[in-house]
Amino acid sequence: MSEESSATRTAPCAICRKPVQLEATKKDERGRAVHEDCYWANLKRDALATPTEAAERLEP
Repeated sequence: MSEESSATRTAPCAICRKPVQLEATKKDERGRAVHEDCYWANLKRDALATPTEAAERLEP
């Protein structure tokens, strides 16, 4: 196996912007790569937010 094919591919987490391994990534509701811990923390934060705050987070 070549060194290039065994290299771990990463992408920035859509929440924290730190690298996340694509092989172990989760996807958010928009299909973006995220860490599992970031995803759950974001869901919890949204659950505690007012409807206005939650809507503002969905804007691009």
